[in-house]
Amino acid sequence: MSENKPKLTKKAAIGWILLFIAAGMTVYCAILMLSRLLEALPKERAGIITRFLIELVAMGLIVVLAFDIQKGFLTKAKNILLRCLGWVARILLVAFAAALVIGSIAADIYGSVDESDKADHEYVYILGLALRNGQITEDLALRLDRAAEYQKTHPETFFFMTGGNNEDWTATEAATMSRYLGSVGFQTEGNIDWDFLARTTVENFEIAAETIGTEKPIVIITSDYHMLRASAIARRQGFSQIYRVPASSATSTYLENILWESLCLIFNSLLGHLSF
Repeated sequence: MSENKPKLTKKAAIGWILLFIAAGMTVYCAILMLSRLLEALPKERAGIITRFLIELVAMGLIVVLAFDIQKGFLTKAKNILLRCLGWVARILLVAFAAALVIGSIAADIYGSVDESDKADHEYVYILGLALRNGQITEDLALRLDRAAEYQKTHPETFFFMTGGNNEDWTATEAATMSRYLGSVGFQTEGNIDWDFLARTTVENFEIAAETIGTEKPIVIITSDYHMLRASAIARRQGFSQIYRVPASSATSTYLENILWESLCLIFNSLLGHLSF
């Protein structure tokens, strides 16, 4: 007598596919982490490792989702209210995992330096970030540290510091950024200008397009998690030669920033502000 072999159900197949995806993405994220560590400034390395740990959490959520699809443990309850809560939990699990995976991997990919020494980088835009109680935040300090490092190898480049919004209006972002840059050895005299008006990333590049035109190449210096959206906004404004010099990001707010950027990407896409 031949034994009946158990058939692979559709739910089981989907579960196994998700498990393979989680395993493959874990290896991929580990390789990206190692490549980023090789090019990072010393103070950026903790943030890069933290990003990898967050990506591991996302992969863990995918694993939980895979077993839920196979076993259905989130929606097995007999009580209809508990079943509804199980479906809500399942939906939130999918949304949260997707945001973490898409956001953090985008930050890894776009958070890789791709500037070319052979390119004519005349203009560098250092994107600002809202001050906290009138003070530079850790994320903004990392952006400025990256700019100071970049100037050492590109001393003739013209730098624009952008950002005018400040909650108490006692000082603009750009002015505060200028003082910080001076404290870390950045030459703030001569080849530098300030944008005191822009309140958003969209306004940053609207003003940039009006100021220098869109024909020349530009370099964007901003946080790794922000680089995808910033580049897409610049491209939408007409810039075609865009080079990225990302800074790492603060460990304590990385998860918050990734989720926020995911929402902003959706919102900016709906408003037609992005071009990929």
